[in-house]
Amino acid sequence: MKQEEAKQQKYKVLVGRAYYRDTAMGAALGFPEGFVKVVVEQETGKILGAHIIGPEASVLIQEIVNAMVFGKGDFSPIARGMHIHPALNEVVQNAFGDLQPV
Repeated sequence: MKQEEAKQQKYKVLVGRAYYRDTAMGAALGFPEGFVKVVVEQETGKILGAHIIGPEASVLIQEIVNAMVFGKGDFSPIARGMHIHPALNEVVQNAFGDLQPV
């Protein structure tokens, strides 16, 4: 779900963004343009949507899809989970670490 769609459905949302270039692997691989944006329900932490633009997006989105369909569908497994460093998937964890109300 997009941020605007969530707002139209009266969700109170948090949005987080992170850029490939801000991870060690993203910078090393020369991926300055990629980014992750996540949309989360403020009260429950449930993941409402995510957008990934850039190389390896289809691989990176899988972690988010798994969190959405298992358990409570919230972002806590991603935020608390161990992410190898340096690895491009740190950008996903960073996006959830940047959640802010909109």
